[in-house]
Amino acid sequence: MTQPGCCNGHSEMRLPSLTRRRLLALSAALSFEMVTARQQRPLIRAAAPLTVPVYLTFDDGVETDEAKGQQGPTLDVLNILDARGIRATFFVHGRNVGPAEGKVLARMVRNGHHLGNHLVQQGGVTLAETSHPSYIARMFLETELRIRQALARFPDALARYEAQPHLFRRPGGGYDSAEGNLFLLPTSGYWRLFEYDRELAAYREQLPWLRGVYDYSGWHIAAPPLTETSSDPARLVWWLMDGPGGFRSFVQPDPARPELTTQEALDGLIVLLHDPDPRVAAALPAFLDALQPFNVVFHPLPRPCDQPNQYTVGVGGPAHPVLVSGDGDERFPIP
Repeated sequence: MTQPGCCNGHSEMRLPSLTRRRLLALSAALSFEMVTARQQRPLIRAAAPLTVPVYLTFDDGVETDEAKGQQGPTLDVLNILDARGIRATFFVHGRNVGPAEGKVLARMVRNGHHLGNHLVQQGGVTLAETSHPSYIARMFLETELRIRQALARFPDALARYEAQPHLFRRPGGGYDSAEGNLFLLPTSGYWRLFEYDRELAAYREQLPWLRGVYDYSGWHIAAPPLTETSSDPARLVWWLMDGPGGFRSFVQPDPARPELTTQEALDGLIVLLHDPDPRVAAALPAFLDALQPFNVVFHPLPRPCDQPNQYTVGVGGPAHPVLVSGDGDERFPIP
């Protein structure tokens, strides 16, 4: 007969009574285990290894020798990236894109790189020149036409380009002003005016190309500054890694707290370079080597956190940087 409190007909196992002597012995054993465990693990919990997304961007191309599309600074950069399996983003000037550059552009998109619109040229469209939005829009659409015409001989590459997210960067930037790229914002009112603007009369069929564009007129890391004239590759790598606003300032902002990084590093760091500058190709391998210890992963733009026809980097972001623990749980503003 089964007894109350028993199962399967077995008698209930009775625990010995917890006397004061047994309680003291148990407490001593637990204390020893806790001290031993504390000695075996660090007092500060180490953060899990971070993966830092990096978005390499190259401006002002395509640059090839004698417009043959066979050699030149842009090809040097492409060779380095493709040899390492790294995908990047190239913001090209419309004036540098012709039939001879179609082969280079086709190679870019076939190898997984993304193309971005850097307007026709550097002058006349910077934020300091206060160009009218309709003029900037025309320079954007003209550049789009030239890219698509250059790729027309390569239908597969053209289809890949048209399927890519559409990317834009204003020459000289525009991330530090809410007026920087007003023509791209649906709330600006300019889109409605563009339909009747004489500046854009020849481009009315292409006006929809202005919609769904990611604006990357801002960035996180750039080198060298305009005042830097050194051609030493090591100097360029120093600017990118350890100079003011360099890579390390985002990934290791506080040497006393190595388990912390910045929110920008978790979202993805955008690096500005210029492929026509021969110093870039000379320094690029050393820069890529310097990044490897930080567990970086390279991607072409856009970043997952960005949205089209909105400001992405620099405008509308947090007023102060935010430090984040390695597992993303601890967040607080930098004092």
